[in-house]
Amino acid sequence: MTEHHKPETAWNIEFDDESTWANGLVGSVGTHTVGESVGLGFVFRSKDYGKDPPLPQDHQERYQTLRDHTRYVGKYAIAEDPSSGNILFREQHSGPSLLVKVTPESDVTTPGLWGLISSYSDETVLPDVVCEVSIDLDILAPADEYPSHDDVRSDFQMRGL
Repeated sequence: MTEHHKPETAWNIEFDDESTWANGLVGSVGTHTVGESVGLGFVFRSKDYGKDPPLPQDHQERYQTLRDHTRYVGKYAIAEDPSSGNILFREQHSGPSLLVKVTPESDVTTPGLWGLISSYSDETVLPDVVCEVSIDLDILAPADEYPSHDDVRSDFQMRGL
């Protein structure tokens, strides 16, 4: 059974074409490095918990924004650049990009991440009250090192075929 925590920190989830926010996480992020995978369980609650002004999207719309970007999870290739040692990726689908930036909304010590969504699971039981989606990310970089999706692609996207 999933342990529900009252969110303390909202998380921004930024895709290429849109963004959303979750009220909080189930569990914690911990410390991870580039090249590792991390599992993040996002909670979308029916209450805004202090958002002022309240956002126009309700929790189910915010949840659905994340779900809409999970159709092609894991459809990318990763390789190590032999000259730089950097991780490179190439998406292998024509849908929404799996490249995502996740950052805590408030000033906390937990770092944000740039990554690719490798898998997801939906643990939603009571959608009118709370929705939960867990995603696994292959970490490409700390969020504070790259301001945009284009900057991440410039350094990490495979060139050529």
